[in-house]
Amino acid sequence: MISEPDERASLTPPFLTKRGFIRDHATWTMRLPADQTMPAPQVPDGYTFRNFQPGDEPILRKVATASFAGFKDYFPRDTEQAVEETREPDYDPARLTFAFASDEVVGYCQVEVEADEGKSWIDNLGVVPAHRCVGLGHALLLAGIAYLRQFVPIVLLGVEDYNDKAIRLYQTVGFEKQRGEVAMVKQLSESEVRLCKLRLR
Repeated sequence: MISEPDERASLTPPFLTKRGFIRDHATWTMRLPADQTMPAPQVPDGYTFRNFQPGDEPILRKVATASFAGFKDYFPRDTEQAVEETREPDYDPARLTFAFASDEVVGYCQVEVEADEGKSWIDNLGVVPAHRCVGLGHALLLAGIAYLRQFVPIVLLGVEDYNDKAIRLYQTVGFEKQRGEVAMVKQLSESEVRLCKLRLR
């Protein structure tokens, strides 16, 4: 059983804790101000960027798994969802940028535009461990922002609260914490499960 209250509702976590819930994880939604100017992405020496091409699905799976497998909040189904998006008939290949070291894929940034709502999202941004700390994440992030700002000025992203390195990266280009959410879980007893089943009938 999962609840995701806004962290600004400061009474909610204590209320749930008294009823047997424990904190599972927390996330921040971060927002890039619409008037924040962005420099052009600078691809680090020794690397190349290119957009998604039909047939790149195995490359996407490989780089996503290598980038996030060590994170406790990584779920393989998220990667499969990202792959499925690329198969949509109207999918724009420019929404997905890969970074390569020679012929090896080492990073990626996948974005989404919600033009009807006047906002857009950095959906996925990852760099494999052996190629971190050289500026790839920063360059991929700027490439994603540049694409999104062709359509809408507001760019959002979500990040786990423990991922300090990612949060610092986002803050260096102007992202600000907008709101926080905490997920709390509870293991139901057999009697509670039976009661739930009865109420659902």
